Order: sequence, then C-alpha cells, then structure tokens
Amino acid sequence: DQRRDADQLLRTSLAGVVGMLMEVHGPHFSQWGLQLFVPIVEDCLAHGRSASDRCLALHLAGDAVEKLGEESVQLWPHFMAHALDAIVDEDSWVRQASAYAVLRSSPCPAFAEFAAAAAGRLAQAVSHPKANHEGNKEATEAATAALGRVCRQHAGSVSGVDAHLLVFLNGLPLVQDLEQAASTHELLMEFVRESHPLLQEHAGKVCEVFLEIYGREALSSDTLNEAIRALLLEIGEERLRQMQPPFSEKHKKRIVKILRDARESALN
Repeated sequence: DQRRDADQLLRTSLAGVVGMLMEVHGPHFSQWGLQLFVPIVEDCLAHGRSASDRCLALHLAGDAVEKLGEESVQLWPHFMAHALDAIVDEDSWVRQASAYAVLRSSPCPAFAEFAAAAAGRLAQAVSHPKANHEGNKEATEAATAALGRVCRQHAGSVSGVDAHLLVFLNGLPLVQDLEQAASTHELLMEFVRESHPLLQEHAGKVCEVFLEIYGREALSSDTLNEAIRALLLEIGEERLRQMQPPFSEKHKKRIVKILRDARESALN
C-alpha cells in the first residue's frame, strides 16, 4: 500500500507539472499540446486500465479544466463520462481525482448538462456508509466540496437541489482536504448570507461547522472569521442558547470566545 501511495503521489505530481505548462503556455498548449494530451488521457481511461492510470488521467483532465477554462470544453467528450462514473469508483484515489475534475468543471456554463448526474453521484459518495472510514476521508471531502460547487453553480439544473445541499452541509466541516477546506467553508457562508431557507432550517448545524473552523488557519480565512463573528452577533446569545439540539460544552466555550472577539473587534 505504501508503494502504491508513493507511486500515485508521483503520478499526481507529474499531472501538476503538465498543469503548470498549460497555465504558462496556454495558447501554445491549446494549439500543439492537445493532440498529444488527448490520446494519453483516453489511453489511461480505457477499459481494463489500472486505478493508478485512471487516476492520472482524471488529474490531467482536472488540471486542463482548471488552467484552460472554457477552452477545455472541447476536451470534455474524451473524459467527462468517465469522470462522472468514477465519482463512485471502488478506489478512493480515483474517487478523489474525479471529484476534483467535476469541481473544476462546475464553473463552466457548459457543465449544466452534467450537473444533475454529478450531484446525484457526489451525494451518493458523500452519504456512503463507509465514506468516513480510514482511507476514504480525503476522497469524501473532495466529493463534498464538489457537491457544494455544483449546487451553487447549477441549482437550476439539479432536481431536488435542497436534498443535495443538505448532504453537502452534513459533510462539513472539511478537515483533511486542506486544498479545498477554506474555500468550501466560504461557500457555505455565501449560502448563509443569502438566507437560504434550508440553511435557516438547519441553523444549528451551520453554526457547528463555523464553530469548528473559526480561527483555524488551514480551514478558515481572515475574511471568513470576520463573517463568522458577524453571524453569531446577528443571531445573538439568547437564540444560540435556544438552538436544538443544544451545543456541546466545547461549542458553548467557542461561542463565548467568538462573541468576545467580535465585541473586541468592534471596539478597534
């Protein structure tokens, strides 16, 4: 397992190098590199290829989407169906790579046609009974982040989006996928600021997420910390005390600290 993990990390690093080339030499890569890039991705995704090969292809595809943006849409027929299927793959590395590919594709308007299928499979992955078992957590958190983005970007294309949004909420906070943690928690705050009815209904869970990540550098940001302080002030101590189920003693202490920080910040 250790050898396989080391091999997979090397492959992921190589995919990152290709991504850097796309970013620095985008126009040239689009003109000349794609004719070499596409056959590699297709070959690694072919039937019978190993999980490591498929994982490499999906990381390459995700990097292409991230670096090339709308120009990458021409590549989607070569990998998108595989990426959607791989969201629920048996291999955790493959699941994680596919979730990243979907997450990076979601800002493109063209992803709307894939949004419903992606949301369904991502919710399935996040809700799986073994989703948080050892070895699965990072893939599950990547799927959680991707699900939130799909719900945010393509709500109109996803039937029953509130059910998927609840799965997203219940998958938070992210604590292992440090690449996506802060931005995903900021996404939750965006929904809250818009007074989304579902998140108002589950205000206790929303507060628990923010209590867990407040002030933690890898999981939050200065901007998000400020927003958390403002949110708790707005809710008020009395309403926080009345929330059900009641907060744990740990979270009650966090509330006291955050409200104190908020008042001190207001004086400065």
